[in-house]
Amino acid sequence: MNVGAERNPNPSNGSDLSTPPTHSASASQGASLVPVVDAGAGRSGYLVSSLHYHGTETGTGAPGLSGTPSMSALMQALRRRWLLALGLALAGAGLTVAAVLFLFPAKYVAQVRLQVSSRGEAPVFGGGNPEETEFAIYKANMAAMVKSPWVLNAALNQKTAQGQPIKDLSIVRDKGAGAVDWLEMALKTDFLLGPEILRVTLAGDKPDEVASLLNAVAKAFVEENDQRESARRQQRMEQLAAKQRELESELGELRKQARVLEKENKLEDKETRHARYAAALAKLAQYDQAVLKNSLDQISAREEVSVLKDRLTKIDKLPVSEEKLDEGLKISIEAKGVYKQLEDVEFAIQQIRLTAKPELVQGLLTQELRKKDDLRKRLIELREQLRPDLERQARAKAADEMSERLVKLTDNLTSLVKQEEVLTAEYGKVQSEVAKLAPAAQSESPTLVNLRDKVSTKQASLELVAKTITLMRAEVQNPRVTLMQAANEPSAKDMSRQTKLGGAGAVAMFLVVLFSVAFVEYRSGKISAADEVAQGLGLSVVGTLPARPRGTATTSSARPHAANQPAARSAKEGVFESQLTEAVDGIRTMLLHAARTENLRVIMISSAAVGEGKTTLASQLASSLARAWRKTLLVDGDLRSPAAHEVFGLPGEHGFSEVLRGELEAAAAIQPTSLGRLWLLPAGRWDSHAVQALAQDQIRNLMEELKQQYDFIIVDSAPLLPVTDSLLLGQHVDGVLLSVLRDVSRAPAVAAAQQKLHQLAIRTLGAVVIGAGDNLGKLGYTYVGAGRG
Repeated sequence: MNVGAERNPNPSNGSDLSTPPTHSASASQGASLVPVVDAGAGRSGYLVSSLHYHGTETGTGAPGLSGTPSMSALMQALRRRWLLALGLALAGAGLTVAAVLFLFPAKYVAQVRLQVSSRGEAPVFGGGNPEETEFAIYKANMAAMVKSPWVLNAALNQKTAQGQPIKDLSIVRDKGAGAVDWLEMALKTDFLLGPEILRVTLAGDKPDEVASLLNAVAKAFVEENDQRESARRQQRMEQLAAKQRELESELGELRKQARVLEKENKLEDKETRHARYAAALAKLAQYDQAVLKNSLDQISAREEVSVLKDRLTKIDKLPVSEEKLDEGLKISIEAKGVYKQLEDVEFAIQQIRLTAKPELVQGLLTQELRKKDDLRKRLIELREQLRPDLERQARAKAADEMSERLVKLTDNLTSLVKQEEVLTAEYGKVQSEVAKLAPAAQSESPTLVNLRDKVSTKQASLELVAKTITLMRAEVQNPRVTLMQAANEPSAKDMSRQTKLGGAGAVAMFLVVLFSVAFVEYRSGKISAADEVAQGLGLSVVGTLPARPRGTATTSSARPHAANQPAARSAKEGVFESQLTEAVDGIRTMLLHAARTENLRVIMISSAAVGEGKTTLASQLASSLARAWRKTLLVDGDLRSPAAHEVFGLPGEHGFSEVLRGELEAAAAIQPTSLGRLWLLPAGRWDSHAVQALAQDQIRNLMEELKQQYDFIIVDSAPLLPVTDSLLLGQHVDGVLLSVLRDVSRAPAVAAAQQKLHQLAIRTLGAVVIGAGDNLGKLGYTYVGAGRG
């Protein structure tokens, strides 16, 4: 059932509340969470296991009012204003594109393409310029050289193809003495077309002059680079020739000294001796590693043997874990029957949950769960009875396993000892061979060895220099930078720059506007989810109610007694009514539990401001209590703007106001509703005297009188912030439930209302969030139409 008589109903759908709220320090320390059906939506949610008093602590505890907005909070705010945000963002993006086109008009762009070869001359002995060896650095230098002052000055001194001096072009003449500086900034270079293709572009208003000036720059750059390469090549050839003469002189002297020493010492061939020595060293290293591994394996095996022997001597004192006892219990004859019965009960519970009708599930499950607990207790008793035998069996099994492991370790240790003897013998043989082949064992002098090494190094260097000289002489000199494509006169203006700037600016403006609208909406403090009430305001969420789906009627089914009236309802309306009933019944369950443990019979329903669903909540909660066979009275305490009588289709001319003024007895003003065990005390016709009576003592006497006649009294009061009626009335109730309407209620207002209740020591039971989502698919449970189980 749904109550739709609230003045400003919220048309939007709600969002999920799939996690339990985090309660602040203002909640009582003994609170626990009980899983319930969330807002009739078929999801797992949480309700506070007992309703707590929030008026005993100092402060309201609202950490969410000044926190930094999270991305999810901004997205929730944007969802509420998405149409306005989208319109403003599109308008801002359009204005940005128009501004870019106005401030950065399109120009003619000419381009030349230059081939920059990756081939470079290798340096000799670390010499040479890094520009010639590192291609990435060389490309960066070439891109910078195009815009260098000497290249640009040379370009300005050339002439066009028609014989006109470059300096006389209007594009250059207008810049005067700053032509070089302007040209350096106007030229753009990149390697986007390829790793060896340098593209140079220049933009201007006159296409013919732009092309002529760019061709002059390219020509000056190629000529300048050719001159630099020729000079560098000549210098390199001279350096190589000088180095070759130096190496030949040093090599001749070293060879002369080596020949003298070789005649004095007749030695074995150097290469053969070194090969044999290297092989022996490698073999010795292998045996050394094998001996070390064998030693480590023996140490590990002996330590494990020692540990196992020690454990075997203390096997009777070995502690036995509960898991081992359970394993032994499972295979014991005494417990097999109990385990079989436990499996049958588990299967029965599963079948009940899958196949039983909803109204029978709880009763059947209670019986089976009681059997399950009894069987588990029986198993615990058996385990204690059989504990000595089970421990003895477990220790015997452990002893067998350790004995088997000890035998294996002993055999392995014997094998390792024999292996060590073999390895030691072989290691000694190889060590003797290495000693014989060592250089120190030869009669070759250190001086001769040093000379031979120097001769080899000098010979290799000389061969490299000679080869480089030969290649350079035979190589055809090709410049590394050549002109691939000269600049042609552009026929149309280039819009690529404007497109990029406009697109980037439009996207940036679009996102900025969206973020700004979301931030402004976030700052308004509207509540989007139940966890914002629990975490941000420190207020316990007692329950949630689903939002009415779009496209459903709000007439006949809007009243709690509409189920007793013949009215055609769509499938969507039927699902919504079922969800709403389940949600309200969940809140009712919490109230009934609190009523059994505390003196909680008079509940006031209020809100921070107008149009936040308090009448909806009050009417539905009163109807739910009546359906639970509780004699319930709904009091319309919103004297200035009554609506409860409209919900139930009853006259509202006489009621609470007349009782407060003493014009009518309460029994005469109370009216029965179409729902059994539910009565209504309408607001009546209010005036200043009725409001003033709320501050008198007779209101307390009236409440005590009504408590004698009804099990529960639900008071639909006025909003807390606009008027003081609810604060006066709230001092005579057992507790207050705050109605919070998603996307309508504002966090600062709710916090202010909570603070007012706190200052008057009025007991705050928590909040009910209206407008939660109704996504049933998450649990795989779907409401069905009436008449089906």
